[in-house]
Amino acid sequence: AVTELDQAIALWQARTLALDYLRTATDSGNERQQIVESLQSLEGVGPRRVAQLLPLLPPPLDSAGAIPGKISEIRASDDRDEVSVTYSVFLPPEYHHEHSYPVILALHAEGKTTAQEAAFWAGSDQKAGQAARHGYIVVAPEYQSKPNQTQYDYSVLAHTRALQALRDAGNRFSLDFDRVFLSGHQMGGDAAFDLGFSHPDLFAGVIPIAGVSDQVCQFYWENARNTPFFIILGQLDRDTVARNERELERMMRHKFDATYVEYIGSGPDSFYAEIHTLFDWMSRLQRSRWPRRIDAKVLRPTENRFDWLEIGEPPTPNRLVRNESNRKTTAKPLKVEAEVYQPANRIEVFNKTSRTRLSMSPEGGFINFDKRLTINVNGRQRFSEFLKPSVEAMLQSARSTGDRRNVCWAVVEL
Repeated sequence: AVTELDQAIALWQARTLALDYLRTATDSGNERQQIVESLQSLEGVGPRRVAQLLPLLPPPLDSAGAIPGKISEIRASDDRDEVSVTYSVFLPPEYHHEHSYPVILALHAEGKTTAQEAAFWAGSDQKAGQAARHGYIVVAPEYQSKPNQTQYDYSVLAHTRALQALRDAGNRFSLDFDRVFLSGHQMGGDAAFDLGFSHPDLFAGVIPIAGVSDQVCQFYWENARNTPFFIILGQLDRDTVARNERELERMMRHKFDATYVEYIGSGPDSFYAEIHTLFDWMSRLQRSRWPRRIDAKVLRPTENRFDWLEIGEPPTPNRLVRNESNRKTTAKPLKVEAEVYQPANRIEVFNKTSRTRLSMSPEGGFINFDKRLTINVNGRQRFSEFLKPSVEAMLQSARSTGDRRNVCWAVVEL
């Protein structure tokens, strides 16, 4: 605790300025720069204080009328967002912004609404569901790229809407970003496979229910080597078992953390009978913070960030063309690798795109800020300097992701 009045006032001013920064619009670059300068001018408030302050901040945006214990609808359409997205959200009855809550990002089936998908986890006004009993927030986005869609289309827009809903919820509520679980039914299960393979670093676990691992998933399954999957299928549900065999066999053979449940004699179903098992499974998992090694395959421009590494658009030979998004495509995924070597304080990156951007943190000994950092890209030294913690990097990371607890201390752009 701070006992000196001057220091307490400075910290309160820093809190106000940090919240102002997180609330700024996308095109308010000058305003954000002025806020950073004001923060840096406060005596006794440096990067270390800001890193301590960020996890304690309340959500910067209002709750848009969401009521704990009920399913509410939110439309994220302010000027912070690239595209508008509507999502249903459920807050547990005991919700309070000073406590962070695990999250289920739930993708609805064809012909179903976001509220119906949220109700699978959260229950109704008459009967509380398991999300209410276990203290989970449920975010169910309208991710479809076209109205009344009956098949998942593996589009960039679907990715953008689903992830934007998660980010918007993070700016309105207290989410535990280390315990975000992705799930979906039928068409939403297809999307869960796709998003889970494409952005595995965002999720503590992935739960496709009656979904199919299809199209580009054949290239991406290796991305999920460190992300647990819980896959539920019905034996007689169309041809889902046969269509999932390829990726399931690969994941099992390579000893991925994958649980497979098949209901013998069952056709299309929500498989609600698994709900208690699913919450028990989720209770044991959380995302790995600041992993030392990254191995990823990329085909689409939306897959430009993995944990602490951000890249540019894939070169043309490695970029998926929209009408080639099927099993016969000849696209060649771009392989991206990065690894941190300690105690050498060295990073090796293999990346053939035009951009390499790294987010750095001292958490868990990931990077030593008291020692010169060396970064080699494609075998060539591109950086050899002492890193300086940056207030602007901390604030911008929290603003762009909605995650105020995993603090990025510095950014290196190469």
